Amino acid sequence: MKIINLRSVLKTLPLLIAIFLSAGCSWIETVESTKIRQSEIAQHYTVRANRDQTIVSAYFQQGNWGKSVDLDAPSRIEDNGRELSQSSLNILGVSYGVRIDSFEAAHSFVYTNNDGRIFRNELTVEPLEITAEEVAVNRSQETRIALSRAVGDDEKITVSLKSELTPPAGANTNARPKKPVEDYEISLNNELDATRTLIVLKPKNLKNFVIGKAVLTVETSRELPLRQQNPAGGKMSWSYSSTRSAGVAN
Repeated sequence: MKIINLRSVLKTLPLLIAIFLSAGCSWIETVESTKIRQSEIAQHYTVRANRDQTIVSAYFQQGNWGKSVDLDAPSRIEDNGRELSQSSLNILGVSYGVRIDSFEAAHSFVYTNNDGRIFRNELTVEPLEITAEEVAVNRSQETRIALSRAVGDDEKITVSLKSELTPPAGANTNARPKKPVEDYEISLNNELDATRTLIVLKPKNLKNFVIGKAVLTVETSRELPLRQQNPAGGKMSWSYSSTRSAGVAN
């Protein structure tokens, strides 16, 4: 039996999964945009990026907890002048998106509904990088990691550290939370100093982490309201991740 890695799915479709978890299963069904009132269609946009690529996704929903909406012509969704292509997903309905092989910060979403009404919404991804190309992590004292800018008060930040070593059976990972001898993967939230420009990793969180090479990832995210929307509402969000090689020592 093939096991689905939920963590990978979350990274691939964060906004759609969030809607799915909160809405339950009632909206898995799909309805054509020509068969419902246009005022019932909610817009959801998400942009995920790093310094090498950008993934743009759009999802339309009937009301707050309704069905997935399939945009029929003349309805369409564009980002920065390019029409987003449709992809059908078995558990999430219909979404639209594009993968760009570079970082693209500014995004202008233009949604045209079946009545010809146009909705324009814009967002800008604010990149945040780990300034060092390699990071030394110490288990016995605080490790301070410099960031390229201050983290905004309205941004969320997650820090994950994952060993490059293969964990033995029973070791602690996010996929298998058991009482471990050693940690091979940890995830922490809002580990920032007062200036919000430094990540501070504390010994209490690292004391069981396995020594050796690891991968450090810092992800920032922000949710934004739509400027132009139907009464059904919706939202936008962006996330940006920075990944570096790390060495974990005592």
